[in-house]
Amino acid sequence: MKNIRVLFIFIILLSFLVAFSSVEAQTGVTNDPIWISADQNSKETSDLVTHSYPIKTNTIDVTIVFPGVWAEIETKNGEDFTKLWHDEYGSYREPGQPALPGKTFNILIPNGAQVEVLNQTFTSKKIHLSDYALPTTIIPAQIQVSKSEPPPPWTEPDPKHYGNPNVFPQNWYELKDTFQMRDYTILPVWINPVRYSPGKGEIEILKQIELQLTWQASSLDGVKSAVVSDSPSFDRLVSQIVINPPDLPAFDTKEATGEGYLIITPDLFYDELQPFVDLKENQGYVVEVTLLSEIEGFVGSIESEITDILAIQEFINKLDPPPVYLLLVGDTNLIPAPTGDVTKLKTDLYYATLGKEDYVPDIHIGRLPARSIADLSIILDNILSYTNDGYQDWHLNSSFIATCDNNYDHHLIAESTHEEVIDLSSYYLFFGNFPYDEKPSGGDKLYCVSNFATEEDVITNINLERGLITYSGHGMQTAWYDIDTDWDSDDNIIARREITISSDDVIKKITTLNVHPFVSSFACLTNDFGSSSYPIGFGETWMLQENKGSVGYFGSAAPSYWNQDKVLELNMFDYLFSNPLSPPSAGEAIEAGLLSLQNEYSDITAGGFQYYLESYNLLGDPSQKLWLYPDDEFFFIAQTSDYDKSGLIGSTITYSINLTNYGETDSYNVEIQNNLWPTIVSEVNEVPTKTSVPLTISVQIPLSALPNDTDQVEITITSTNSDQTTSFNFTTTAVGTFFTHLPLIFK
Repeated sequence: MKNIRVLFIFIILLSFLVAFSSVEAQTGVTNDPIWISADQNSKETSDLVTHSYPIKTNTIDVTIVFPGVWAEIETKNGEDFTKLWHDEYGSYREPGQPALPGKTFNILIPNGAQVEVLNQTFTSKKIHLSDYALPTTIIPAQIQVSKSEPPPPWTEPDPKHYGNPNVFPQNWYELKDTFQMRDYTILPVWINPVRYSPGKGEIEILKQIELQLTWQASSLDGVKSAVVSDSPSFDRLVSQIVINPPDLPAFDTKEATGEGYLIITPDLFYDELQPFVDLKENQGYVVEVTLLSEIEGFVGSIESEITDILAIQEFINKLDPPPVYLLLVGDTNLIPAPTGDVTKLKTDLYYATLGKEDYVPDIHIGRLPARSIADLSIILDNILSYTNDGYQDWHLNSSFIATCDNNYDHHLIAESTHEEVIDLSSYYLFFGNFPYDEKPSGGDKLYCVSNFATEEDVITNINLERGLITYSGHGMQTAWYDIDTDWDSDDNIIARREITISSDDVIKKITTLNVHPFVSSFACLTNDFGSSSYPIGFGETWMLQENKGSVGYFGSAAPSYWNQDKVLELNMFDYLFSNPLSPPSAGEAIEAGLLSLQNEYSDITAGGFQYYLESYNLLGDPSQKLWLYPDDEFFFIAQTSDYDKSGLIGSTITYSINLTNYGETDSYNVEIQNNLWPTIVSEVNEVPTKTSVPLTISVQIPLSALPNDTDQVEITITSTNSDQTTSFNFTTTAVGTFFTHLPLIFK
């Protein structure tokens, strides 16, 4: 009888092992990307490294070390190609050219310097693609189209490049045209980390390149000599985008910076603006209010629009020093907007470029789209309420809305971008409400395709008080407009997905009062604030809602592009949350996001760097600081997604809490209460600022427990240096199984 028992148990265990091994075998993945290292020491996790140091006052040495490149097989039109990429590189080339990666590196130089390459050295590695079992043809670059256009036809490899025996591109680097950011002069250098010989099926990977850059000697040779630091926000921006940042003192954005703030307003708004002016002055800005009647040459009629724009530009350009922030108070019927050189749509960009030949802004700019005193009163009340009421719980609540468009994996671009933003910023701050059965970390994941979100779900969750609302998808002048349909072979509809949130929905269906979100719309046309056909567009509607309007709206006037929107969204939020206890202004974060497009898209027109600078505008105060965390010396956030678990009798169930300290260094007391079953919790020692630590709670289900017995434990975390406390309740349920009763069966 004993042998029978042993055999019986052995068979059961064997069945489990077979099942697990079968599942593991089925999850095998083929055709994974291949890492091609630049040298034997480069790992797939290795970072791109830059070094720069001055050799003389008019010569700088720049060294860049590249780790390698990823390669994968991509099949198009029945043919296999090799695709090369790296997360830190761009990839844009002209359609039909080999789609090789590249990257722009910005170098700070003296104003007026004419830079030449004095010397260059490089090391590289040649490989045959066939040695890695890769196709010998690099995939060709394709035509880029906006979100509002149908997918373009496939572009075949251009014989001019693929039939050429020479290596492509011929040079490892290219010096681009310089641009100005206030007193800073910046030289972009484009580097090609990979070159391609189509006839040989061979690529050459750059390991390291060293460039010695020189310019004419003068009394103002050095980089520092040309810089007058009058703006901490632009100092920080420049330090982020150049590889040889200037030596500047660290600054705290909570402190008064003394930055200039220019407000241009129609005369009739002057009195209404005074509480806002007082707020800005109390925050440390040097505020100047200029009435339109005070601007020489400004007339204010429909017929005088062009001369009025020139008059405003000339007034701003003459200011010395120029303001750091510029607020235009009034919609385009009161303060006209210039027309974009590329988009041909209205843009506020060219009020911020100070008359330069380049199109990179030197001022953070925003507009309050008021057409009347009543409009302005609503907008200012919303802004003042958001700022003066202090931190509210809803400030951290986030909704991420993604497109219904599953053509060419467009929905995956939008969804993956949101996921990266969540990982960068809000993952530990807030548990979302959608999908309803998941309560995901970081916010509502209102993904139309993957999570089956509907417009009703979007409205429902926005009404649960959301401080950050981020949309990526399709749009029009008066709506987020996202509809997609799947058809069968007989042209019958088999699936229809739709998220359409119109201006009327914002007015009537968003009902939560005293909540003022910052809305980011990565979509076509939703911020076409200068449209004559739609005087009050979607972005303006968000700003004009009494007691519920947005504190700011950031969006595009022109058709936007999937990949460019991804780069913009990622970098804007990355910068916004780079120092959440002392956050940058909205205008600074927006400019950081837009500047990131320079890396890959500076040489194209539609969808390029200048196009995006013209198209994306801010409605709201450009100096607005968003409440990302409470403004307390000691503050922590503890979060968990574990609340109720089940386990076998006699087993140990673990729960986890993530504790993130956002204040000064602190320690915490953890108390266990109300439990009957044995429970222990891991210790929490001193936690440095901006550091996360895990807490593990272990609950032992006793052998004496019966099936379906439950026990609840309360875990309370208390700050040592403040009165902040957070509590969690975890419920554990005992589960009986066949094995629980084995002793009775064989008794």
